[in-house]
Amino acid sequence: MFLKIRGYLVSNFYKQKHNYLLRNSRKIIIGSSYTYINDWFSSDFPEVDITSIKKCSKFWKQNSKDAFLAEHVWEHLDTPDAALGAKCCYYFLKNNGRLRVAVPDGYHPNQDYINQVKPFGSGLGSEDHKVLYNIESLSKIFMDAGFIVKPLEHWDSEGKFHRTKWSNEWGIIRRSADNDSRNTNNNPLTYTSVIIDCFKRPKH
Repeated sequence: MFLKIRGYLVSNFYKQKHNYLLRNSRKIIIGSSYTYINDWFSSDFPEVDITSIKKCSKFWKQNSKDAFLAEHVWEHLDTPDAALGAKCCYYFLKNNGRLRVAVPDGYHPNQDYINQVKPFGSGLGSEDHKVLYNIESLSKIFMDAGFIVKPLEHWDSEGKFHRTKWSNEWGIIRRSADNDSRNTNNNPLTYTSVIIDCFKRPKH
């Protein structure tokens, strides 16, 4: 009996701690899939449904978060849900808050890469991919929600790779030019993503 009571108390303690951090953390990883970063709260569906302001309002207040991070999440949303997710992030971010997003790059010049990441492709998880984005189509989703978008890494339609210096302070993207272990000296851009930072500016 003592062990059962102790187990309940321990479980209840961790549940309360989890709920407290979910509500009060100022930096949130969306669709973390077992990704953990210091000073960030790792969330996953279905507990956090980023396509629903109403559901997220159970945990968060409007204009309450400093930052969101979503690495390879938006490609799992269909077009209407992608737009809802962008609006939801905008709603909960503070003014001047930041959302960092990374998705597979539809302009990547390597056809083997495209075959892996396209919807129903050969890569792990691609059977659930809904959209293959490029820099223009991804940016539009977030600009339409009110964000100012700054590209960090991407290929263009002419097969040229673009990147600017960016800091891990606002979220590490592991599937990126510098962080993906599949990239080597001989093939430095084997696996990259479209990576953008989206800044919330007050609407007038």
